Amino acid sequence: MPLSKFIKSIPGITPAKKGLPDPDITQITEDSRAVKPGDLFVAYKGVKGDGMDYAIQAIKSGAAAILTEEARGALPNLSAPVFVAKNPRADLGALCHSFY
Repeated sequence: MPLSKFIKSIPGITPAKKGLPDPDITQITEDSRAVKPGDLFVAYKGVKGDGMDYAIQAIKSGAAAILTEEARGALPNLSAPVFVAKNPRADLGALCHSFY
């Protein structure tokens, strides 16, 4: 399913840059070790780590796009489109509901 088709139903999620591609998403995951080609990888800060530390690994595993937190300063230059939300952890349930 095109990312734009379900992500627009969640207020406040925007592309990090204009003109990003609209990849087809096959599933949603927050575990970089579980990423498969076509996945949306949701990267947020946890108690012990930061999901963005694993964004490159997720892309190498085939992540089609990354969703991360808004207030990050400079985002790394990644080969997959990056979208931002105020609280991706809170948006995860709504994203899954909209997608599945």
